[in-house]
Amino acid sequence: MKTTDKIVAVSAVIALGLTIIGWVANWKTAITELVLVGGGVLFVALCLGIYLWKKDEPAEKGTSLNNSPSGESFDLLVKQNYELNRENKELRDGHRKKDDELRELQEITKGLREAKQSLSAEGEKGDKDAAKAAELMREGKFDEAGEALDVLIQKGQANLKTLASHHYSRGQIFKLLNDNPSALKHFERAYQLDPENTDYVFAHALSLQKGCNFREAELVYAKLLERYRELARKDPGAYLPDVAMTLNNLGILHKNTGKLKEAEGEYGEALGIYKKLAEKAPGAYLPYVAGTFNNLGLLHSNTGKLKEAEGEYAEAVSLYEKLASVYPEAYGKNLGIARRNLDGLRQKMKQP
Repeated sequence: MKTTDKIVAVSAVIALGLTIIGWVANWKTAITELVLVGGGVLFVALCLGIYLWKKDEPAEKGTSLNNSPSGESFDLLVKQNYELNRENKELRDGHRKKDDELRELQEITKGLREAKQSLSAEGEKGDKDAAKAAELMREGKFDEAGEALDVLIQKGQANLKTLASHHYSRGQIFKLLNDNPSALKHFERAYQLDPENTDYVFAHALSLQKGCNFREAELVYAKLLERYRELARKDPGAYLPDVAMTLNNLGILHKNTGKLKEAEGEYGEALGIYKKLAEKAPGAYLPYVAGTFNNLGLLHSNTGKLKEAEGEYAEAVSLYEKLASVYPEAYGKNLGIARRNLDGLRQKMKQP
């Protein structure tokens, strides 16, 4: 109800009250009754006015209107925090590649969603600190959720797998907040406590890579790739995407360390897997096909294989055009980067 409507309603009640008072005054002429009735009506009017005023007052600032957001709402909270922290980092360190950002955001979102579910399950079993951490994550208060996880970690756990899970969750929050050195410490500890968990191994390897610990990252990736290949032979639908992701990351690592032949083979194998996956689920895997084409184009451009690079960049542009026509906000920037890569290469090819 608008403020003016509230005032009109209160005024109408007061007017009615005064009418009754007049009727009592004319017929009873008793001052006592006049005061009692008039005072009573005015009191009712005042209470009604306060009620109407407060009834539609907006919620207090900072109060969550939905304490249990849906999965999509939680993913959006992660994305907003991610973009804010990366935007601040870009102001200091310059532009980041959008393909890398998209892949990193997907990894962080997956990790935090799993962490929230795990903490919620612990909370349902009676662990109040775990329940608090899960609730803070649901509300998007990731700094505070990290502090709650610190309490859980300091308490320690008889169950090493649970303690490893807490370190992994803490690492994901540090990663979201763009603190890779702190994330690395927790991912390493999770990996030490539960080395068979492939999520922990992958997170540890990726943090090593981002921290420029290339030799150690290469060794961890190699062991992980062997494990994923073994799992994919038994269940390709579940583990082939992980094989491709690990190959892609190894390709990036080897390109950055000058092992270009290895990088070319890894990108090529990853591309073949992503193409196969995209046949059944194009919405999920065409972005990875496009990104891998772009990576191959960059590699071949730098090694003088300009014709191959042109074809790969052109494929990337074509795929990003299709994706951006449906999801312009998600893939418009990727399309711009791929087009600039292709245009720059063609200018280079025209030079004598």
